[in-house]
Amino acid sequence: MCAGDRSHDRQPQPNAFVPAGHVVLDLVELIENASEQAGGDTDAVIAHAQPGLASVALQFQPDVPASPGKADGVVEKVGDGHAQALGIDHGHELVAGDPQLGKLTLGLKQVAGLAEGGLGDAPQRRDPKTLFAELAKRRVVLLGESHDNAEHHRWQLHTLAALHALHPNLVLGFEMFPRRAQAALDRWVAGELTVEAFLQRSEWSRVWGFDAELYLPIFHFARMHRVPMIALNVERSLVARVGDAGWASIPPSEREGVTDPAPPSARYRERLYESYLQHLPKEHPARSRTEPDYTDPDYVHFVESMQVWDRAMAQAIAQQRSAANPPLVVGIMGSGHLQDGFGVPHQLRDLGIEDTAVLLPWDADEDCDALTLGLADAVFGVAAAVPTTPVRPRLGVMLDDSSGSVVIRDVVKDSVADQAGARSGDVVVTVAGVPAHKASDVIDAVRRQAPGTWLPMTVKRGAESVELVARFPPTP
Repeated sequence: MCAGDRSHDRQPQPNAFVPAGHVVLDLVELIENASEQAGGDTDAVIAHAQPGLASVALQFQPDVPASPGKADGVVEKVGDGHAQALGIDHGHELVAGDPQLGKLTLGLKQVAGLAEGGLGDAPQRRDPKTLFAELAKRRVVLLGESHDNAEHHRWQLHTLAALHALHPNLVLGFEMFPRRAQAALDRWVAGELTVEAFLQRSEWSRVWGFDAELYLPIFHFARMHRVPMIALNVERSLVARVGDAGWASIPPSEREGVTDPAPPSARYRERLYESYLQHLPKEHPARSRTEPDYTDPDYVHFVESMQVWDRAMAQAIAQQRSAANPPLVVGIMGSGHLQDGFGVPHQLRDLGIEDTAVLLPWDADEDCDALTLGLADAVFGVAAAVPTTPVRPRLGVMLDDSSGSVVIRDVVKDSVADQAGARSGDVVVTVAGVPAHKASDVIDAVRRQAPGTWLPMTVKRGAESVELVARFPPTP
C-alpha cells in the first residue's frame, strides 16, 4: 500500500486501514493494560472513540494515587483537536464504570513497550464490510481527494456507491460549487440538463477549473440515483476579501450567512504557514524569514480565509442534518480540509456535529511514515496515479472576475505564473493579445497551450501596465 511495501501487490484494491496503532479494546481492558504495563513510567495511550471515529491521545501519570474503582492515573495530556469527541479534559480520572465512557470502544498504542510483543506502528487492516456498516451509521462522512488525481475520484465513486447501498437516504456535498450554483445542481439531478449545459450553468471552468471528466462519473451517479447534490462553498471573492483584509472587515450582510469560525488549533496554524508561504510572491519578505511569524497580519488574514472556507462547508453540511429526516451527508473535498481532524471536521464539532468520519485515499507509492495517528478515521489504498491523458498546462493562479475585471487573487509558488512574475492583485487585461473579460477567457487560453509554448499576457499593476510571458514546460 505504501512506498517500499509490496503488500498492495498481493491484496485487492482498495484496502481499508485505520491509522497506525489502532486496535479494538473495551474501556476496562484499556485501563487494566495501562495500569499493569505502564510500570511506573509515563506512557501514551491512544483512544479510538465510537461513535464519531475520532481519536485522542491520553497520557497517563501512574504516580498519582488512584481512588477506588479508578485507573492508576489521570489524564495528563489530551490530543489536540479531538477531546470533544470523548468529553475528556486535562485531569479527568478514568472510571471503569463511567456511563459516558463505558460505551466507547478504545484503542491502545504501544509507545514504550506497552503490551508484550508490541502492537507496532503499522496500520491495522479493517474488514471493509464491517467498516462500511459502521460508516453508514454516521451523520457525516467526508471523502478527501487530490483534485487532479483520477484514482482518488474513482475511489470516491466506489465508496459513495457502497455507502448509498447501505444508507439510501443520502445527500452529496461538493467543495467545488459555490452556493449560487445550487439551481444548476438541482436541475442536473432532475435530468433537465445535458452535461454541456450543466457545466455551463454551474460555471464549472470559472468556479473550479479542474478537468470535469474527473468528476463526471460521480455527477452521473448522483443523477442516476436521484441523490441530491449540494453546493457547499461560498464565492471565491469572499475568501479573497478575507485574505486581503481579514474576516472582521467583511460586513455581516456580505458574509453569505457564514458565522464566525471556531478558532484554529496551534497545530493547524503551523500547518497553514507553509501553505501561506506558497501563495506569496517571490519578493515577499515572509519568504526570507528564518522563523515563522504567526502574528504577521497577512498570515493571520490567510488563516482566516481558510477558516471561512472550512466554516462555510461545515455550515452547509450541518444545514442538511437539520432536516426532519436527516440524511447521511457525504462530502467531497480536498484532503487538506480534513487531515488530522482540522478544517471542516473541527468546524463541524463547533456546530455540534461530532459523529463525523474522515476517509482518505492513500497512493501506493506514498511513504507509510506519513500515516500518523489521527490523520483520518480510515485510509484506503489506491493505485499510484498514472497519467492516462496528456497533462494539461496550468498557469498556477486563482482568478476572480466578480468585480468585472479578471483579478489574480493568488499565485502558486514556483508555478508558471510565479516564474513569469505575476503577482497577487494583478488585473489581467489581455491574453495572447485578446482582451480578457472573464476568468474563463484566461482559462481557455491556457488550456489551448501546448507543452513547451509561451503565452504572452498583459496585466495592470496599479497604474502600470506590465507585459508577462508564461513559459509552459515541455512534456517530461
